[in-house]
Amino acid sequence: MELGLRYAIDLPRQGHDAALYLDFRAARRWLLNNARDANVLNLFAYTCGAGVAALAGGAASVTNVDFSESALATGSRTAALNSLDPARFVQAVHMFVLNSPTHPLFSHMSHPVSPICQKLILFF
Repeated sequence: MELGLRYAIDLPRQGHDAALYLDFRAARRWLLNNARDANVLNLFAYTCGAGVAALAGGAASVTNVDFSESALATGSRTAALNSLDPARFVQAVHMFVLNSPTHPLFSHMSHPVSPICQKLILFF
């Protein structure tokens, strides 16, 4: 449990991490306190800790993008553990997403991805 949220993490095997970066705690706290009504694009999402914190903080939408399906599955379990509306979990290569602001990935957002987009939070 961290900041009132439960995380689906496995005890690490030797040489592996616990699937939740402890040094990123300040960023998760910031999202929890500042994501209300924002559209959050969480790139390099890993196990989606930032995305879950944003959902708990009232984000309008959260899209978690990572190349690892198993990491995204952990994020989905974490969202379920906290009874949060499901975020989007997209297995993709990040550079393709960043180079395509009209990508269907962004179709659910209330504001299109553009320089004038209001309350879009990008996390890397």
